[in-house]
Amino acid sequence: MDAAYDRLACTECGSRLSRGPSGCAACDLANGFRYVAIEVDRPGVPPGNEHALRVNVSVVRRPSGISWREVAARRLSLPFLLDGHLPTIKQAQAARALLNQGGTAEDLAEHLNLAWGNAHNQLRPAARKNPRRMEATSAPIAELCTRFV
Repeated sequence: MDAAYDRLACTECGSRLSRGPSGCAACDLANGFRYVAIEVDRPGVPPGNEHALRVNVSVVRRPSGISWREVAARRLSLPFLLDGHLPTIKQAQAARALLNQGGTAEDLAEHLNLAWGNAHNQLRPAARKNPRRMEATSAPIAELCTRFV
């Protein structure tokens, strides 16, 4: 769906369709269509992985109106979701707590690699051969998010 939207321009704001600012009626409508699709998980991933992936991609592709903490968490967790991992509620809450306490991108990346990466590698040993992990940086997470938007 995202590939199709990237080929279309919004008639109201001129951005790529669904990626315009919050409040653009055409982009808001197109963005909403992402959530009505039937999500079938890929083979070998936990139930709910495809939904988590779709939501994270949606937030990262259209960060306007979303807090920088939310964008950072979604952006840094994408490699884990793409690799087939799905965090538990407790793992996701611990990552959010780290952000809410003023953690840096380096803190969050380290937390994700330790808490999510280790659990994932125990479930799928093949992932150890080619791990996809976000490079850590000491920049504050708010700066990291604005660099990639």
